[in-house]
This record gives sequence, C-alpha cells and structure tokens, in this order.
Amino acid sequence: MSDFKNTLYLKQPFIYKIFIFIVATVLMVYMFPKKGKFKYQFSEGKPWQYENLYAPFDFGILKSDEDIQKEKEILRSNATPYFDVDITEPKQVKARLEETYAEIFSDSTLNNKEVYNYISKKLDWIYQKGVLDKSYEYSNDKNVYKKVENTVKKQRFGDFLEVNTLPKQLKKDIEGK
Repeated sequence: MSDFKNTLYLKQPFIYKIFIFIVATVLMVYMFPKKGKFKYQFSEGKPWQYENLYAPFDFGILKSDEDIQKEKEILRSNATPYFDVDITEPKQVKARLEETYAEIFSDSTLNNKEVYNYISKKLDWIYQKGVLDKSYEYSNDKNVYKKVENTVKKQRFGDFLEVNTLPKQLKKDIEGK
C-alpha cells in the first residue's frame, strides 16, 4: 500500500493536469451553443428589413467586352425608365414670353392677340406632351413613366418630343399656319 501511495504522490502533478483538462473540456463543450444561429429573420418575397449586408472582401468578375455589351442591352430592353418633369420650366418660359412678346411684335401688322394665343397654346401643347433633354434609344412603343410632383403617369415613349427634332416640327407647323 505504501508503494501505491508513493507512486500516487509522484504522479500527483500529472493527475492534477489531466483532471483540469477534462473539467475544462467538459465546461467548454457545455458552454458552446448546440447549433448555429443566424441573427436576421427573413421571409422569401418580403423586403429586407435590416441594414445592408456587405461582404468583408471585394472580388472582381472578369468579363469580356462582348458580355458587358450584351448585359447592357438586356438591361436597357428590360428596364422601365422614369422621367422627372420639371414643373418650373413651363412657368419660366411663359413669363419670358409675356416679357419679350411686346418687344418682338411691337411694330407688327399682325393681330397681336391671335399670335400670342397661338404661341401660348403651342407652348402648353409642348410641355403637356413632354420634352426630352437628350436622345434615348428606346422604341416608340415602350412604356415609360413620367413623374410630375408626387404622381406617376404611364406614357408611351413615342409621345415625348425630343429637343433636337422640336425646331423642325415647330417650323413645319408654323409654315402650315
């Protein structure tokens, strides 16, 4: 028995280390969660309700120029354009018309009231249809949306007037009058 006690005393630091190791392992296994939890709740078909999620790294997607052009064409054909209407522009143009009309037609023999009404109606028609500030590559049958203040109206793209073709249209219309 004294032999056993002597070996036990000699091996006491080793037995103590094994005991601490086993207790620490059991506590760690017990403390760790049993399954992973995702901190966000989401449902398919509903919008994301939390802050944006960004990857902590960037990576590039190598594409050829042809692939990029194809994707741009697909996006252009599938995208529905929205145009914001500047409602202050017609008011400014009408104010300038009133100011400059008397100067331009002061010595004219034409019926001033009739010419002024014609120009005013033409301006109303132009701004009612809508004038595009630049050329776009959409078909005339494509549906677009026109945002006037807080309302959105659906309109065909062909119904808009373009800045570069507007002078020709007006000249032809005035010559007809």
